Amino acid sequence: MKKLSTLILSSLLVFIECIGQDCNSIEKKVDKFDNKTTWFSPNDKVTFMKVINNGNESIMVSLVTNGSSVFVGGEGIFILLDDGDKIARDKGKVDVDANISSSGFRYSGFISLNKIEIEIMKNRLITDFRLYIYDESISTEKAKELQEFLNCIIQAN
Repeated sequence: MKKLSTLILSSLLVFIECIGQDCNSIEKKVDKFDNKTTWFSPNDKVTFMKVINNGNESIMVSLVTNGSSVFVGGEGIFILLDDGDKIARDKGKVDVDANISSSGFRYSGFISLNKIEIEIMKNRLITDFRLYIYDESISTEKAKELQEFLNCIIQAN
């Protein structure tokens, strides 16, 4: 009976946590060939993804910013949080493309988050990120939206 009560309470807390979140904007894709399932938050400067492949689950974040100069082979992906913590990949690969929609170049980076980083990001807001030498600030409103998207991605099934 105690296990059932705990399960009901946990389910209720997850439900309450979802109130106010726009989880309907999370996109789900299933690969026809390998049955891999991927969920995406809305595509923006920061996009969260969850992939389930052969029973293995991964949560990743994609970051995009613009730069005025082209630097190929840049490294370093950093996410700053509102409590001063930093998620860092010093050797994280940063890709660069010509930015068709504006002058300059589009820089992107992609990292897998470990369980500790996921737990931290569930409770902290992203304030800024850096790709190689290019910084991007995130407004508090946008950061709260991103945190909600991360929680939606975590719960997606």
